[in-house]
Amino acid sequence: MTEQPQERPEESLSAEYADPYDEMEFAPYDPAEATEIPQGTPLGKGEDTEAEAGPFDARYKDDFEGLAFLGALEARFDYIGHRFHIRTLTTDELLAVARIVKDFEGTIGDTRAYATAVVALATVSVDGIGLPSPYEESSNDYAWAYDRFNYVKAKWFPFTIDYAYERFLLLEGRVRDVLTEMTEQAKKAVRQAGSTPG
Repeated sequence: MTEQPQERPEESLSAEYADPYDEMEFAPYDPAEATEIPQGTPLGKGEDTEAEAGPFDARYKDDFEGLAFLGALEARFDYIGHRFHIRTLTTDELLAVARIVKDFEGTIGDTRAYATAVVALATVSVDGIGLPSPYEESSNDYAWAYDRFNYVKAKWFPFTIDYAYERFLLLEGRVRDVLTEMTEQAKKAVRQAGSTPG
C-alpha cells in the first residue's frame, strides 16, 4: 500500500482562494469625453490602459472640475465568451435606479430589479456593442434608464445579470480602495507640507 502525500494546510487554502480582480482590467473613465445619450446618461469610451499614476485620471487634482473624475473607473471582463465593459455610476444614474426599483418595492422581485437596473446602467458595451438607448427625448426624465433596464430585463437571464453585478461590486470596491489611498496620500502631503521649515 502506497502512502498518499499529505496536503499541507497552506496548499489547500491557496487552492480555494482565487483573487476576483485577476480577471478584470481596470482603466480610468473620462466623464468629460463621454458621448451623451438623451436625458444625460453617458457612455464611456475608456481605454484598456491604466494611467501611470493609478486607475484615476490625473485631472482629478484640477480645481473644482477634478471632482468629475473622482470615482470614475471602468473595467472589462470576459464571461462565457463575451467581453463586457462596465463603469461606475453617476449620481443621476443611481437616482434613476431608485426610480426604476420603486415599482418593485415590497415585492419578491425588489432585489432582482435593483441588480438588473444597476447592470443595465453600468454596462457600456458587450462585445463592443452598446445597449439600446432612446432616439428622442421624452417627458419622463429617466426614459433612457427605463429603456436600458427593460432591454436587460427582457433579454438577459439572471445568471448573466448576477455575474455582471458581482463584477460591478468589485469595481466599486476598487474605487473605495483607491479613494482611501488617495485620501491617505493627501493627508500625508499636508502633514509633510506643515512640517517643512520655511
